[in-house]
Amino acid sequence: MLRIGVTGGIGSGKTTVCRFFEELGVPVLSADKIAKSLSETDPQIRTKLRRILGRDAYTADGRLNRKIVADAIFANPMLVRKVNTVVHPKAASKILKQLRRLERNGEPLAIVEAALIYEGGLDANLDVVIVVHTALRKRKERAASRRGFSAKDIIRRQRAQWPAEKKKKLADVVIENNGTRRDLKRTVRHLHKILILMTTGKKP
Repeated sequence: MLRIGVTGGIGSGKTTVCRFFEELGVPVLSADKIAKSLSETDPQIRTKLRRILGRDAYTADGRLNRKIVADAIFANPMLVRKVNTVVHPKAASKILKQLRRLERNGEPLAIVEAALIYEGGLDANLDVVIVVHTALRKRKERAASRRGFSAKDIIRRQRAQWPAEKKKKLADVVIENNGTRRDLKRTVRHLHKILILMTTGKKP
């Protein structure tokens, strides 16, 4: 099975790329969703995050208060590192277990969607890393319109990640997402055919 990572900055379109792959039958593991689930269900992680971020990091019903957490960590790079040290190892372990399960089930491809593939060292367990890149102006427009982020929010999140150019140099594949949604879908379909050919030796 070919293990594929998809990463990119906020507003780059990496989630859309993963959605297109899902439409083609490729299973996608979201590192963000896995990390959030662990943050809410793993007692050790919950205890450590409360120590780092305070009791307000969780709502009264035990859910992660993502707004408060995001405001805290993206204003303080040291907190980002502390939180990542707590959450990333267990999230990575769970991702690897799920990848092994998918491989046993005979899947030819599987995707891990993660904003911090390189920063967290997850690339060491992947065969191919795709970086989705979009011009900064477009990224800001998308993030503001679709997720309600302000320019300040976007800049804070960018600072917590490696520069786009650094990721592009390390990537196996770079998708320049500056066109239409149809253009992006066409690119993903073409890439899917290549990846299937790489792992099965057959055209899809």
